[in-house]
Amino acid sequence: MLHVEKSGAGPPLVAIHGFGASLYTWHAVLRALSGRHTVYAVDLKGFGQSPKPNDGQYSVHDQAALIRELMDAQELRDVTLVGHSFGGGVALALAVELERASPGTLASLILLDAAAYPQPLPSFVSILRLPVIGWLSQYLLPIEFQVRFVLKLAYYRDARIPDATVRAYATALGLPGGRRALRATAKQIIPKDIDALSAEYPTIRVPALLIWGRHDEIVPLWVGERLSRALPNARLLVIDDAGHVPHEETPDPVGTALRAFLAQPRGNIA
Repeated sequence: MLHVEKSGAGPPLVAIHGFGASLYTWHAVLRALSGRHTVYAVDLKGFGQSPKPNDGQYSVHDQAALIRELMDAQELRDVTLVGHSFGGGVALALAVELERASPGTLASLILLDAAAYPQPLPSFVSILRLPVIGWLSQYLLPIEFQVRFVLKLAYYRDARIPDATVRAYATALGLPGGRRALRATAKQIIPKDIDALSAEYPTIRVPALLIWGRHDEIVPLWVGERLSRALPNARLLVIDDAGHVPHEETPDPVGTALRAFLAQPRGNIA
């Protein structure tokens, strides 16, 4: 069972973090998300406080199936999905499935710097995918050093990286099975059916807000621009002074955009 932290009141909102992170990623914008909604912040399988089995099933489809199980168990309807990075890819896969099989379950979609199309992988993911070298890279260097190295790629301005964030992600990664799960996810981070999956994005007709850091070096802005054209009811907001984690690096403008979007009547993204 996935670890979930619940807050707020109102229609359900499921928040899905990115690769190597945990539900901690939402801490700076949680008030914006929970102001009008009940937030279900999820630790994906293999991350944070969720189970980390050695079963090799860590693809976006595997994760989406677990989120769907959570939604079914909680009897959630009229759900807003929020996904960042790899979690955005999970949200997209789940949104395609919900629109096909359970019309009306999905109310809206918020994607932040979401993985959505084939693209070059960042160096730290490519290394984790390598036999032996991937394992060595995780055990030869202190965990906090590894986390800070990745955050320097994710943030536009390194000076903004809080020590508390480094500690939070390092602590979760150091839990039993955490590093193995990270390697397993890295090996499956691009779905084998990515072309077929991305061809289905136009079937996601709910209102969608896309938020992207202009200086994202991990999932570049062209991905957001292409995705905004593919989704029929989407708006793209570019945060000029941010990289891959705008909700962590620049929470004020992101929080403002989230509040405005979530306050609008369903079907309106003006």
